[in-house]
Order: sequence, then C-alpha cells, then structure tokens
Amino acid sequence: MNKEQIEAGAAAISAQSTCDGRPSPNELNRRQSKAAWDAFHPTITTAEELDALPVGSVILDGDGMAAQKEDEWDWDGGGRCWVTRQLALPATVLHMGARERD
Repeated sequence: MNKEQIEAGAAAISAQSTCDGRPSPNELNRRQSKAAWDAFHPTITTAEELDALPVGSVILDGDGMAAQKEDEWDWDGGGRCWVTRQLALPATVLHMGARERD
C-alpha cells in the first residue's frame, strides 16, 4: 500500500464516522438509501431468475441496456427483441411486472 492509498482510506473513514466512532448522519443516509434501493430493485444473476420475473418487468442489464419482458423469455430493448440468454448479467430490476392471480 502506498501513501496515497493510506491517505485516501483515512479520508474515507473520517467521512463515514463521527469523533466517537459512530456513523455520521451522511453515512447513515447512504446506507438507508442503498438498503431501500436494494429492497425494491433486486440484482438478477442467472437466466433462470430472469425467466422467473413476471411479464412487464423492466431490467437494466449488465451492459446498461434497459429491456422489458414481453413473454416467457422474450425481452424488448430499444426496439430490438432479445431472448433471456442474450442479456448481460448481472441485471438490476427497475420495475416488477404484475403477477397473474390464480
């Protein structure tokens, strides 16, 4: 580890905690915001998870392309049709489609 890396680490630590070692209000807000985002926008890591999403779901794939699920395994992204295996993973769910009721 070089001097710049040590100084950067020290600065990051001091920005995240108060003098008594508790997280700063900004750090708490960041953690709460990330937790809320993660709860409503899960990360998809497998094609099986993509296939399990309901029709109408919208994702942002690993290449930054948004796509909406059209049927069981077809996705529409920017005027192009994709099948699940063509989408880059991991993907982030931006909108969860409505599940059909039994």
